[in-house]
Order: sequence, then C-alpha cells, then structure tokens
Amino acid sequence: MRHMDDFKFKLEQILNEIEVKNLAQVKGMIYAKASKQDIREAKNYIFDKEKEGVIPEETAKKLNRLLSRYSTYR
Repeated sequence: MRHMDDFKFKLEQILNEIEVKNLAQVKGMIYAKASKQDIREAKNYIFDKEKEGVIPEETAKKLNRLLSRYSTYR
C-alpha cells in the first residue's frame, strides 16, 4: 500500500462511527491485513465484521473504497 500515514488518518475518520470498544481492534486488524497480507484479506475481514454487526453497511462500503484507493496494483 502507498501513503500509509494518509491511509491511517482516513481509516480512523471512517471508523469513528463504530463503538469505542471495537475501534482499536477493528482498526488494527484492517491495517495489519492491508499492509502485511493483502487487500482481499482486509476486505474479507470487513465483510465478516459487517455480517457480525460490528461495522454498519455504509461504513463497510467506505472502508472498501478506501482500501481500493490506497492499494497498489501490479
């Protein structure tokens, strides 16, 4: 991924819609999966959390768009 500081900042802005107790866990997992594994893993994690009811549908869409914007295609 490119521009990691910008990504982290925008990720935190989007995740402000989630309950405080889940914020650090979800933010950390999305960041770790996106930077160390791949974007698909991060998107799958977001999808799973949306199914569990942790992330609202609109927030999940925003997160997926953010990941797509900051991914590097090869």
